[in-house]
Amino acid sequence: MAGGGGGAALGGGGLAAPLLALVAVALGGTWADTDSLDAVPRSLGYGVIAATLALATGIAVLKLQHGRSLWFAAGMQGLLATNMAVPGLVLGAGYVIAFNNNVLPLYGTALLLIVAYAAGALPVAVRLLGTATAQLDMKLDEAARIFALPLSTRLIDIEAALLARPGLHAWLLVAAAVMFELPVSELLYVPGEMPLGVAIVSADMMARYDVAARLALLGMAVLAGLAAALCLALRLGGMPRSLEGKAV
Repeated sequence: MAGGGGGAALGGGGLAAPLLALVAVALGGTWADTDSLDAVPRSLGYGVIAATLALATGIAVLKLQHGRSLWFAAGMQGLLATNMAVPGLVLGAGYVIAFNNNVLPLYGTALLLIVAYAAGALPVAVRLLGTATAQLDMKLDEAARIFALPLSTRLIDIEAALLARPGLHAWLLVAAAVMFELPVSELLYVPGEMPLGVAIVSADMMARYDVAARLALLGMAVLAGLAAALCLALRLGGMPRSLEGKAV
């Protein structure tokens, strides 16, 4: 009973109330007054690329651990935990120091921002995919090799098919986190090309709360639409051919 009441209070006070407040404030003006709308597709693009890089690297890290010693796996997990524990502001400052020079002049470029996003999301990607990849039986790959299946078939028809659902969920979580990320974005974004988190905070600091609310709601709506479309595509893609017509 107490757990249910606590869940209701958390859902109402922590989620429903702020969302309703955003809607109420957003309706106080017009979309014509909203600038920085280009921050939404820009941050969505950053999130898509960074999430893809983070998950691809995470899968490579998890595969690298198979067959290795316990010390290797522990060291890898320690590095990932350390990366996860470092605050985004400190991580962003480190990128500024490391890449604001003549040797590696990447500061102020979109490439460095995407790399920073992907590196920061790598521990989360590994954690989210770790259980799914651990359930993959190594004998599946051995059997595919015995039947002389090509590498592309083993990767796409076996591993990708089994990891599609957990991989999609992990990808969406990472993309959403990157889209609204703030500390690294503030330090590394390209001048004149504000990410969504920076645009929202800038509007808040100028007391343009209606603009900030519209940007936040638009970003949430875009993410919700993307998640719905990808989940529907995954469901239809994994549906037997005989059932596709009935589903339509």
